[in-house]
Amino acid sequence: MLDVPDEQADQPATLEFVLDADDVAAVDADADSLVVLRAPADATDYEELPTDATEANGEIVVEA
Repeated sequence: MLDVPDEQADQPATLEFVLDADDVAAVDADADSLVVLRAPADATDYEELPTDATEANGEIVVEA
């Protein structure tokens, strides 16, 4: 979970996560099934962010 200061809440940003491909495979997932979710403060549901995941060298890089 990321908390963003109020003055930056409406600014665009890119999130990048690096995951071990073996850890992802251990939960029966792959790069194509990964998504990043956003939980707006005033919402009751999560929003799926446009997500790109690339696997190389035993790692999966997820960007949203």
